[in-house]
Amino acid sequence: MGLSTQSAITSPLRWLPLALLLLLALPAYAWKMEAGRINLSSTSGLNNLQTHTFQQVYDTPPIVVTLPTTAGPNASALRINNVTTTGFSMSPVEPNSEDGPHTSMTVAYIAIEPGTHTFPNGEVIEAGSVATSEQQYNGNPSGRKGWESVTFSQAYTSPIVLADIQTTNNETATIPRQSSIPWLTVAVDNISNTGVDLALERSEEYDRRTGSNYRFDALATTETIGYIVMSRGVLGNFRANGNQLVNFESLYASNLVDGWNQGCDSLNYAGTYSSTPVVVATKSSHNEVDGGWLRECSVNNSRLQLTVDEDTAQDNERNHAREDVSALLFSTTFFYDSNASAIATSNHLMLEADRIDLPPDRFTSVTFKQVYDDPPAVFLLEDDGNPDPTSVRIRNITQSGFEVVPV
Repeated sequence: MGLSTQSAITSPLRWLPLALLLLLALPAYAWKMEAGRINLSSTSGLNNLQTHTFQQVYDTPPIVVTLPTTAGPNASALRINNVTTTGFSMSPVEPNSEDGPHTSMTVAYIAIEPGTHTFPNGEVIEAGSVATSEQQYNGNPSGRKGWESVTFSQAYTSPIVLADIQTTNNETATIPRQSSIPWLTVAVDNISNTGVDLALERSEEYDRRTGSNYRFDALATTETIGYIVMSRGVLGNFRANGNQLVNFESLYASNLVDGWNQGCDSLNYAGTYSSTPVVVATKSSHNEVDGGWLRECSVNNSRLQLTVDEDTAQDNERNHAREDVSALLFSTTFFYDSNASAIATSNHLMLEADRIDLPPDRFTSVTFKQVYDDPPAVFLLEDDGNPDPTSVRIRNITQSGFEVVPV
């Protein structure tokens, strides 16, 4: 028989691909970050915030941001302190309008060293902190309210901003078993391409009351607010330690989330995920004087559900005007060291081998088992399952796969 054509090939071919990655240069400087989930215990009887160990040791104490869940019916937020290069302390706390102890919850967190950092594919993320005593609250004197204006290290495209208080310098109660005094969360407003306004949110938890006049005193000292900035709508990926592929995205939604008594609102992801990602979000507007803070209702592989919680110091309602939301998502828990990850993915050989049955007459799309920094070389060897003379054609080799057809 003469040379066979594609239509004459009836039995499947088997092939063996072998892929090799070219070496890449190391980054200009090293930086580290991680994301994960932490099981926070019930705070009944706890005199100190619960301690947690990072997945790696940092060169500089990182910025930590997190998101409380709706576990427990009482108003509750998270407080953080004692952030070091090896760990931090964090527990749920309740405002003075509640009884103090709070139930257990599992929460997501992100930790990143301060600075302006670039992922291997070029996406930029910035982390920083500011010490401030500026306050927002519902009460008097109105002239004591203020904002701390923060300027980013560079301009971003309609950025997202995540923020959390890193200290408990003004705390006078024995938290977390007692109600937190003064009550402090983070207020975020006026996000622009070059900066943001931040403040310590005291909501309705006043210091003194004369009739219906709720008064707030000046804070005794500053607190440190940590923040993370990234352009919105970014979808990217990188290799974390252990050559683990991590996908990520930054999200922003305007006028999305309202109050606890009004139910939960969904923030849908732009990307597709096979399992539940790690997601942290921050309320990114200040549309109501009652303040409030975000709590996670639920999370799955397609959306994050959120609500705005409030204290009940001045009234019993926990309704709230709709607020903007910033969120940062990672497809899995991970820890990342740009130096170690660059060595693992660039200065070490990356290859794989496998077999597959090829049907006749059409191209078959093949997905690599890992994502390469550059399109690799692919080599194939047919078996002798077809008696006719045959070969294969390869096209569209990318970082994640290629197409092949028997001819």
